[in-house]
Amino acid sequence: MTHCRLMEYGTQSLGGIKGGSAAKHIMYHRNSGEWGLAVPLRGMEPQAVWERLRVELLRELTAISW
Repeated sequence: MTHCRLMEYGTQSLGGIKGGSAAKHIMYHRNSGEWGLAVPLRGMEPQAVWERLRVELLRELTAISW
């Protein structure tokens, strides 16, 4: 199960995000093989988008008090 599928369909106890547009994942792989990107990121190369998202996610996780 991919991370996106788990987030969308495996988190009902946390509220879930099932259904609607795949754009909620910010970066996703289309069935056509192309990358789908949220509007503010369109036009960027997928590797650059991933690097930006990774930095932001790590910053958020670091800020959480475990």
